[in-house]
Amino acid sequence: SSASTSAGVPRSYLFKGPLRLAGPGRTGIPENENQGILGALRLETGSTGTVAVLTNRVELTANADIHVPATNTISLLGELTGSDVLTKSGGGTLSLGTNTTTFSGSIQVNRGILNLDGVQLTNLRSINLTNGTALMGRGAIFGGVIVQEGAVLESSQGATPGSAPLAVGGFVVQGPSFLNLKFVGTPISGIYPVLTCASGIEGLSYLTLMGVPPGLSASLIQQGNTVSAILSSSPSE
Repeated sequence: SSASTSAGVPRSYLFKGPLRLAGPGRTGIPENENQGILGALRLETGSTGTVAVLTNRVELTANADIHVPATNTISLLGELTGSDVLTKSGGGTLSLGTNTTTFSGSIQVNRGILNLDGVQLTNLRSINLTNGTALMGRGAIFGGVIVQEGAVLESSQGATPGSAPLAVGGFVVQGPSFLNLKFVGTPISGIYPVLTCASGIEGLSYLTLMGVPPGLSASLIQQGNTVSAILSSSPSE
């Protein structure tokens, strides 16, 4: 595992064997910025922009919390196993960047960002996004994604249509929330797939599009089991 230093150079640490997580965190310690109580796995750092990379296998032996402070990141590159509930707390980012087919639990995002870095969550039951949280990245999720009111789904897109969409088992939007289009380069008019769904799609009309570049207008469409954003040139005023 490693963590970036203030100069951006990774600093490596060695953990022997798997990391076994259980429970929401510590008890008997006052909650404050540097010594919180949340997190069976917790990143505590006095700096911002820290990235901790864990290559060990992470085993959930019971419901467990991973806490990442705002502006910081924990990236899990080792195998994630277990069948319980993984709760993400803290305003930072938890990134899943490996094939975690053996994890058959669910992920509850209470604060911050969950990033899928091409991960294949083929046994996952569900991902639940609460108000103010975000899901970003690409990959495949066997279970459903539940978007509560005020949550954000971010879709990374290239400058031209054709990026692989997020693949999910089900997609439910429970209240007014947001779909943020994040483009690499300057996009052109066209149809940009956002997600594909193996089963039902509910509440799509609750989503408000964000990140639409100047000079373009956008709308959401559902074609079969695929949700896409249509970008077109805005009429000249």
